[in-house]
Amino acid sequence: MSDQDLLGMTIMLIGAGGMFVTAVIGVVNGAVVGPYGSVRVAAVVSGIGFAGLLAALLQSTGRLTGVDPTLAQGGGLSCVGASLVLLNPLTGTPLPFAQIGLVGAALSALGGVILLATAVDSQALDTA
Repeated sequence: MSDQDLLGMTIMLIGAGGMFVTAVIGVVNGAVVGPYGSVRVAAVVSGIGFAGLLAALLQSTGRLTGVDPTLAQGGGLSCVGASLVLLNPLTGTPLPFAQIGLVGAALSALGGVILLATAVDSQALDTA
């Protein structure tokens, strides 16, 4: 891994960690985000995303084995993106469009979790 790759992944991991910590602090302080978003769900999804990005970084640096770093990074980013939508529900957006955004966030989180599960055992899909 080049120095630029390592720097970029480290910065991305710090950003994802900041989102996770912010969402957890929001949950602890009782924050609620509009009728279409949830701080609790965003905290869980951003935590999963942070874990995926951390696994990708550790695998790329050789400190972790058995994880496909590309799948872990893609899954982590997908979960982080979903948490962004959940934390910012676009207040004032007409109901159908807000619900489309919520469904998009749910699908993005689901896809990210599937990618992370596949990253842990990338041979699972070949043997199924």
